[in-house]
Amino acid sequence: MYLVVCDDDESCLSVASTLGITRSSVCGHEVVAQRRLRAALADWLEHRVAQVSPLRAQRAEPDAQVAIQPVDVAA
Repeated sequence: MYLVVCDDDESCLSVASTLGITRSSVCGHEVVAQRRLRAALADWLEHRVAQVSPLRAQRAEPDAQVAIQPVDVAA
């Protein structure tokens, strides 16, 4: 149902009519699917960052400094 509404650009009303349920039921299922997807992606992202972080720490220069140059706004 989620893929039909989101990927196929079908309206909630159209999907509801096809399935013989109410529009609000389709919208409710869509909300639940989005929450589950968001939670799953958050777990995946957290795991992914944990894998990548040690590599970034190895490449980082421990005492790197950045010089900031003033900009001449009068010109």
